[in-house]
Amino acid sequence: MNKPGILQRISALLGITPTAKDIAKQLRHPKGKLGEVVAKKMNESNEFLYDFTLDTMKLQNLNRIMEIGFGNGKFFDKIFSRASNLKISGIDYSELMVRSARLNNALAIEAGNLEICYSNSEALPFDSNTFDKIFSINVVYFWEKPNEILEEIYRVLKPGGLFYTSIRLKDSMINLPFTQFGFKLYDEASWKDQLLQSHFIFNEGATVLEPEFELNESKFRLESICMVAQKPL
Repeated sequence: MNKPGILQRISALLGITPTAKDIAKQLRHPKGKLGEVVAKKMNESNEFLYDFTLDTMKLQNLNRIMEIGFGNGKFFDKIFSRASNLKISGIDYSELMVRSARLNNALAIEAGNLEICYSNSEALPFDSNTFDKIFSINVVYFWEKPNEILEEIYRVLKPGGLFYTSIRLKDSMINLPFTQFGFKLYDEASWKDQLLQSHFIFNEGATVLEPEFELNESKFRLESICMVAQKPL
């Protein structure tokens, strides 16, 4: 028997059938019971890309790291497992996700290795030249003012610091039913242009073909990229 698709599983859990527009809204800003369920499904669908991103980042001991848009914080343990004595900050503008991430990572927060911030990306609550590496996974689709956010990321990176953007490419995403509702899709060239406009040096782009999944009885296989940009020394 085929495994039910994402929407079917969400419907079974909630007893309602969310529309593609409902899902798009929750992917942008999770809230309420549907937001909790969507966050768990995001963990399932994003884990492969998360591992791919961390492989690309090649974390080093004592790195100061920030994640933008951490969801319910399930994968912070993956970051800590990649190197020693890391200091990690995470920001998200969903109050629900911030509460969930704090509960899911209470020990790391208590130990002083992790801080969780409720914040908008357009005004990052950190001093300039703070982070060695910053990353985001499947977040930039929702940035209404990407240049302003990239300027903030540039500001809080240390000179020589790296920003990793992992996205699913436009040609892969355009046929998914929810991406017509408020998603700004990018190909490699258009996101590279955004980075260059914000004075980053473009380093590389590693692509990967993700495992096949089912949605609304259709099967998809998405091509994704982790693009690496550097703040000049």
